[in-house]
Amino acid sequence: MIPISLVGVFLLASIVEFLEKKIQTPKLRNGIILILCASVSLFGIWTAFGRDDEGILKNRIELERYAEIRLNAEKLISSDTVIFSDRSDKIFFPAFRVAPISDPNNLTKYLFEKNGPVGYFGRTLDEKVKAEWVDRGVSFEPLLEAGNETLYIAKQI
Repeated sequence: MIPISLVGVFLLASIVEFLEKKIQTPKLRNGIILILCASVSLFGIWTAFGRDDEGILKNRIELERYAEIRLNAEKLISSDTVIFSDRSDKIFFPAFRVAPISDPNNLTKYLFEKNGPVGYFGRTLDEKVKAEWVDRGVSFEPLLEAGNETLYIAKQI
């Protein structure tokens, strides 16, 4: 968005310059320019704070939720646990070592080769997915539910 906003500043300046040349009445011209600049500013503030799920207000709530999940996880599992996650690794850093689970074989490989504690945090697993993991020799014990996500401890079968 930053490159677009830079272009937007020059575009707004060009529009203001155009209005200054075309509208001869100072009160009308200044009023239109003021409304235009105020509208663009208010749109930017609204976009930054709350237009969608990426806004500052929503992110603040999500970051508080992350801190609560991390605090609860620290109570439930040891600090040497490696937590695999499909997209929520930022929740557990720096309290735990984290790894992406872009390839499910990474979790299995780490669990079988390193033989250390392994966690998984992601969407709550349904029975079909759990059965697929059992076929790989891994079972998951749920430890902490957080909305539609769950923290599991992985175990070899």
